Amino acid sequence: MSSEDLWPQGYFDASLLDLYDPNFEHIPDDGSFFDEYSPENAQTDLDQDHDHLRADQLLVEDVKQALKEPFPVEGTSYSLHCQSESDFKSKFEAYLTLHDQERELGVADDFPADEATQQQLVGELVAAMVYLGDDCVDRDSKTPVKRIMKLAPLEFDFMAWKVLLECRDIQNGTLSMPGWRSDWEIQSFESFQSRFNSVKEALRRRKSMVASCFDYTFCKRLLANPSKEEKTKKSNKDVNNKRAGDLSLAKMMKAGRQVESRHKKKQVARALRTSSMEEPGGNGDE
Repeated sequence: MSSEDLWPQGYFDASLLDLYDPNFEHIPDDGSFFDEYSPENAQTDLDQDHDHLRADQLLVEDVKQALKEPFPVEGTSYSLHCQSESDFKSKFEAYLTLHDQERELGVADDFPADEATQQQLVGELVAAMVYLGDDCVDRDSKTPVKRIMKLAPLEFDFMAWKVLLECRDIQNGTLSMPGWRSDWEIQSFESFQSRFNSVKEALRRRKSMVASCFDYTFCKRLLANPSKEEKTKKSNKDVNNKRAGDLSLAKMMKAGRQVESRHKKKQVARALRTSSMEEPGGNGDE
């Protein structure tokens, strides 16, 4: 009987059974393995997890209280809150969680678990970031296009993975952003895929958004609210175009006034010459 006959197809990698060595000497079990998973040890693990969770909650409360302190006025004493690198890291991590939210009820948990699908989505993001087709609204804008064309393919790969994973986290309510900006507004999406599609389309249409993605704060804002950020980019572009148009018009008007001024000066000069030639003696005396 072969190993394939022992296991249903797809249930187990039957080829592994062929590696079985009947002459291998197994060390007798002394029971120590199972001692590690005794009810007493399991309860100890639960107690430790509970203590760790409680410590995290207390740390968050401490951070909240510290944020209520008034602005340090010159001349008043100020005590540092972070006493070491590890203290800073733990407190800052707690600070970043203050804007996290619970997953909305009814929101699909559809982030793909398999690496093949994740890589496919990363490829879609890279294609969107480097796209310069006719419907790319700012492909003629030199600054963002020039900026992204300096990037290596590996850097696009990095950014695509970053966008993918943070898109998942934000969809799950984990924003992890500092609160020193108060304009955070998370756009609601019914699924990860719908948020991903909105972000991908924004990156495909606007290279300024791709360039800004390499600004860490903007990248978070884009993933949190792609619709708002695209409107902001459009508004900024409209304002810049108007400024450029106004500047061009002002230059044309200035040039026109200069031409008109030179023309008037020529007319006056011709009139003076004509008047001088018509007078007897050329100076008006008789």
